[in-house]
Amino acid sequence: VEILAEYTLPDSIGWYTRNFIIVKNNSKTTVDISTSSIAYAKDGSMVSVADSSFKALGAGCTSVFYEAFETSAEIDHYSTEMNVTASKYYNSVIQDLSYTQNNIEDGSIFQVKNDGESPAEFVEGYALFFLDGKLVEFDTAYFTDDDYEIKPGATITKQFTSYENFDKVEFYLTGRR
Repeated sequence: VEILAEYTLPDSIGWYTRNFIIVKNNSKTTVDISTSSIAYAKDGSMVSVADSSFKALGAGCTSVFYEAFETSAEIDHYSTEMNVTASKYYNSVIQDLSYTQNNIEDGSIFQVKNDGESPAEFVEGYALFFLDGKLVEFDTAYFTDDDYEIKPGATITKQFTSYENFDKVEFYLTGRR
């Protein structure tokens, strides 16, 4: 698994700082990923810890997961331990999903379609909004019906909002079957 990028976003009220990790599975198997991270201040002192996990990232697929650090302190850097194992219980669906994007004044509208032959479960989309290369906002939503799925051939549409000005949007999907 390769880390393609990391983006940090403190919230506006000082309760949390989120660290988004963009990952690509370069192996030939579906994997589960878990992390355990320590956030450090500029002086090297620990300010918070967090962990996260991602189930069923398919071979060749790229996605995002994030860690939420409960701190108002400014984070200078992270130390992250990543554990990657072959997925035992779930299969990847990201490779079966396609999407279209339409940017609007205060965000983006995404239509996610299941191009596969099986339902995609718990599909979640993450929109990361950037201004001049800096992450300024994020939004997330589930693309599911009443069964928590996107059925084969079905399309689900969601709107993602940014309360900050932006000039670029990155979009990532998660899910499993």
